[in-house]
Amino acid sequence: MQLQGSIKTRAWTYILAYVGVTLLVSLSILAGSYFWFATKEMRNNLDSVAIEMVTNRLTFEKDNIKFKLDSEGRTLSGYLRDENMSAEIVDTTDRVIAKYGVFQNDGELVNYDRNNLNKTYSELATKGGERYMTVTTPILYRGNKVGKLVLAIPMLILGHFGQISMWLLLAVLVLSMFLSWPLSHKLVEVVFRSVDELVGAMEKVEIENLSDKIEYHGNHDDEVGKLVKTYNRLLDRLAQGVDKQKSFISNASHELKTPLARMVSTLEVVKMDVKNKEQIKMIDDVRNELMQLATKVEGLLILSKYDQVGKNIKKEKFIADEVIKSLLKKYESEVIKMGLKIQIESETEDIIYGDKMGFEVVMSNLLSNAVKYNRQNGSIKISIFKLNETFKITVADEGKGIESSYFEKIFERFSRGEKNEAAVDGFGVGMSLVKQVCDRNGWKVKYLREVTTGTKLELIIEL
Repeated sequence: MQLQGSIKTRAWTYILAYVGVTLLVSLSILAGSYFWFATKEMRNNLDSVAIEMVTNRLTFEKDNIKFKLDSEGRTLSGYLRDENMSAEIVDTTDRVIAKYGVFQNDGELVNYDRNNLNKTYSELATKGGERYMTVTTPILYRGNKVGKLVLAIPMLILGHFGQISMWLLLAVLVLSMFLSWPLSHKLVEVVFRSVDELVGAMEKVEIENLSDKIEYHGNHDDEVGKLVKTYNRLLDRLAQGVDKQKSFISNASHELKTPLARMVSTLEVVKMDVKNKEQIKMIDDVRNELMQLATKVEGLLILSKYDQVGKNIKKEKFIADEVIKSLLKKYESEVIKMGLKIQIESETEDIIYGDKMGFEVVMSNLLSNAVKYNRQNGSIKISIFKLNETFKITVADEGKGIESSYFEKIFERFSRGEKNEAAVDGFGVGMSLVKQVCDRNGWKVKYLREVTTGTKLELIIEL
């Protein structure tokens, strides 16, 4: 999941950067287009007025440039005022014949040189910061140049264009940040929906359903499709490995079970002819070791069966009290040998419908531990009661108990606790087996820590 979150974070960053850059580039193009069209429009206006003036408003008489009224009776000054333009008219000797508008105050002009007007279009500025676009047009009479007309139009829009652009860019940038985050978040969710579904399917994969492949209905050649294909191949390899492990455990357990049973039977026969007490004790010790080993092998066989059936566990009806009493008969000799007192308190004889074999495995291990780890002449108290639809079975002994440092390891395989490593024989797989059986059935088993002496374990079965 961390990798997925990292990908999403990078995707959000890329999308935000892409949207921001796209908006900025788009705005820059828009601003440039606006500047180009505005400049072109002003030049068109200047050209139109310049043509009108040199064609219809200016004449050359007696070596002098004269002005004519237009059809509406307007003077040249009125005409320029209506067009929001300024003008200066000079003759071939650069003598100024007339000034209008901004040209009337030479002291305000900062970059205007009438002796250097070679460019058709140029810019004019005043000390007050006003900017004008100018056009220089020759005045012709019978094909000869008799003077020139300089027209100027204020660049009010273009003058503030840089300022407007800066604020507009800033506004768009801020707006894009506010809008891009939810949009990019939504876009990432859509893009990574397949990845999220894939992660959800992966989280449901267990040993029991390794054969259930993840289906992908999108393009199998895209990144997600390749990931699904690779993951399904990984599931195949895992399933093969698990099958080999299950097969080995099952075969090994079967191969060990029969020889162990024969060895126990042989020891029973040998014991019948032995009179020496020390030898009888040795035979009993060996027999007990073999019986414990046989119990663990049986546990491995049960685990193997559980792995084979998966979650399709066979359920049947049984009464907890009857099963427990039947199991106690297996430990009758050990109970007598240690002088233990068994007390069963059963408040219910209701029938449980569930995994009887699993219940026997759990209770057999709890009872076996209660006997093995008990003190001499101690007691074992078994309580069975039902609350609503929940059965609770507790097994308590009077042994040394479990040290606090071992609480979290009680259900780990091959873990037996420091007090029990040398004191009692065993392999440390019993409680691990109990936990696995409970997990498969949805039962709960827990160690009740409030007990000050001995060990008290509780099995909870919710129907």
